[in-house]
Amino acid sequence: MNHPIVSVIIPTFGRPDTLVRAIRSVLSQTYPDVETIVVDDNEPGSAERRATELQMRQFADNRRIRYIQHKHNRNGAAARNTGARHSKAKYLALLDDDDEFLPNKIEDQVNRMESLPESWAACYCKCRTEFLGIVKEGDNDTREGQLLTEALKREFGIMGSSNLLIRRSVFNEIGGFDEAFKRNQDLEILVKIFRKYKIAYCNRTGLIRHLHFMQHAIDFDSITQTFIDTFRPLISQQPEEKQKEIYERLASQKFAFRLYPGKNWKGCLDMLLKKEVGITAALSYVLSRARISISRRLPWTRPLKRE
Repeated sequence: MNHPIVSVIIPTFGRPDTLVRAIRSVLSQTYPDVETIVVDDNEPGSAERRATELQMRQFADNRRIRYIQHKHNRNGAAARNTGARHSKAKYLALLDDDDEFLPNKIEDQVNRMESLPESWAACYCKCRTEFLGIVKEGDNDTREGQLLTEALKREFGIMGSSNLLIRRSVFNEIGGFDEAFKRNQDLEILVKIFRKYKIAYCNRTGLIRHLHFMQHAIDFDSITQTFIDTFRPLISQQPEEKQKEIYERLASQKFAFRLYPGKNWKGCLDMLLKKEVGITAALSYVLSRARISISRRLPWTRPLKRE
């Protein structure tokens, strides 16, 4: 049987210990034709760069692993693009340095993609989330097809770019990741995919996503504005009713973010007074997110046995 080659691109920055776990999860894949491209985005001369170099020595003789170093720190999007430029594989799989693949992930995704026409550009799978020693199974979206409106509303959640397997030809066609994006990088590339293509889903857990406490504040307003500025021309091409839905939902997300983590009541009031968001839309979204949050907390369990 002919197995198309898959390149797994791992951008790394400041996590030399978890990087090793990520690499070993790729080496443990049941799929036979996999290469790993590690892109070191640490600043040259930094302690993190030296620690990463030290960890990578153990893989120096493994021909299935390529180690590339950026000349200076850029960002995760740039590192993924660097890895893609060094790949000649048919498929690209993306893996953050603090996540890990279960052994079946790439085989399941390639089998699914090979069964579909080229109008299907990418595939994602069921995800397991681990945080502080507890586990949540199947916390991601399950929809498949052409989901442009959902992506523009930031309501299509694959739990990060680590879940994506994408045709390299499509990745090149859409220009890879926009390196101006510091957040929402998975949604940014999904929007570009959905302009022309569809995405498939594999209903078997293939990814373990490790969550951490945030070490710095997120400028959610700036992140949202970058998203809007980038995709405003595309949003303007949608029917008027869909445009309204998209902007209302993005505004409601800003409102909810101000309300929950920062308790920024003044910021919420300003949005209402300036009519940036309607009170009905805002409260409806806040209540829906609260219900989702509560439902997601209930089934968390102690660590599951690894597959």
